[in-house]
Amino acid sequence: MVKVKLPSEHIEPDDRKVLERADIPINSSMADRVGHVVQSCCDGRRIAIFLGGDAKDDKTIPKEVRGFGQGSGFGSIRCRDSVQRPTEQAIRLLHQIVDIHAGGKVLAGVS
Repeated sequence: MVKVKLPSEHIEPDDRKVLERADIPINSSMADRVGHVVQSCCDGRRIAIFLGGDAKDDKTIPKEVRGFGQGSGFGSIRCRDSVQRPTEQAIRLLHQIVDIHAGGKVLAGVS
């Protein structure tokens, strides 16, 4: 299993040159960046778990969760995003994350 930070859009200049030489897309979506990380983990034969990073707002988190799901990510660790919120808000957020992973079928209508 590999635990990695969720890839951002920011690329250091030296890293940009390496990516360009390897023909790896630079201006890519979250799903593309996550897919590249998963592919880099022994060509997808290792589980890649993504760290949530800094605390984020309720609109950003679902976008990230969908992005790493579309990029074939295996899941994420969202401790900071949940424990730094009031209990009810944290539970709603975690339900929303699980619902996204389950394709909107498991927790539909759960409050």
